[in-house]
Amino acid sequence: MSRDPQSSSLDAMERDLEQQRDQLAETVNELHDRLDPRVRARESAQRIQERLADPQARMAVGVTLGVVVAAVAGLVVLRRRRS
Repeated sequence: MSRDPQSSSLDAMERDLEQQRDQLAETVNELHDRLDPRVRARESAQRIQERLADPQARMAVGVTLGVVVAAVAGLVVLRRRRS
């Protein structure tokens, strides 16, 4: 029993279409994961935690915060003196 060439062609087209749908669904899922704010926030928090695990990085953050606090306090004092 031989198959109709047109039927074989249709089967091949259906398989190709199903494969393209699967690839498209995978691409859409990847884009969703890349653009989802919750996923991005979780990844950012994880990167920060990894960086802060290093004692030198933790020291740098502490020094930077200290400088910022001192600068803000200095500005507050200057503004009060001018008033």
